[in-house]
Amino acid sequence: MQMDVVATTKRSVAVAGAVAGVLLLLLLAWIGGESHYRSCLAHAELANPVAVDQAASPAAARAREEAVDGCSRLPW
Repeated sequence: MQMDVVATTKRSVAVAGAVAGVLLLLLLAWIGGESHYRSCLAHAELANPVAVDQAASPAAARAREEAVDGCSRLPW
């Protein structure tokens, strides 16, 4: 009877460790995606700064919009 309790406890610890590992990987992927997205937005801002009057330069506004639309949380 003692063997069954030890095996069940070890199995429970292994499952809990696996779940914690998967959650850690998901958290790191999410943080990495957010970092990638914010970096892309900063790059788009530096390449295409906001004009005071965007109506005066629709081409610049369009270029900025395309740069921001190209940003994604996925690195590819």
